[in-house]
Amino acid sequence: MVEIFGDSDVYSIANLDQKAATILLRGAVTKSLDPSSNNLDGPKNQPMMPIAWLREYTAPNGNTKGQAFCTTMGSSTDFADENLRRLVVNASLALTGQKVPAKADVDYVDPITPTAYSAVNEKDFYKKRNLKPDDYSLGNSPRTGLPGQAPETSALEEEKKRMIRSATPSKTSQALLAAPAPKP
Repeated sequence: MVEIFGDSDVYSIANLDQKAATILLRGAVTKSLDPSSNNLDGPKNQPMMPIAWLREYTAPNGNTKGQAFCTTMGSSTDFADENLRRLVVNASLALTGQKVPAKADVDYVDPITPTAYSAVNEKDFYKKRNLKPDDYSLGNSPRTGLPGQAPETSALEEEKKRMIRSATPSKTSQALLAAPAPKP
């Protein structure tokens, strides 16, 4: 069992038949948005709300049945959690009849800077960026983030840059290159 932390909150689920659904994950409201924060005592967590589940559905033709994966999580900041990314990838693989690996690779393909839920107030911010669909090629997407926010650079990226500049890699750089990428 693993924990998944999302800072987008726990939403009330009013119309879910919990007897017909397969609840995969329940969420607790915590005292703060810090992952190490304790759960709140009292009615907010009684009962704890489903935040990920499977449910059957019938297609509009009335005959075809299927199964859907549902979650109330999914903001960009929620996806900073490796275990949430793995849950979504594993559910997608399982529901499309593919083999689910023991530990799916859910590392980012491109750098990402998750942003909180706020409007961009800088006039013409996106227009000035002048990004086109072709700018988002796999492995080469532009950095994300808000105006004025410096893009995050992981220790692994910094060490790789340092290695390129140096003739012989250090033991630290060799270990970093062998290790999985750090969580953003």
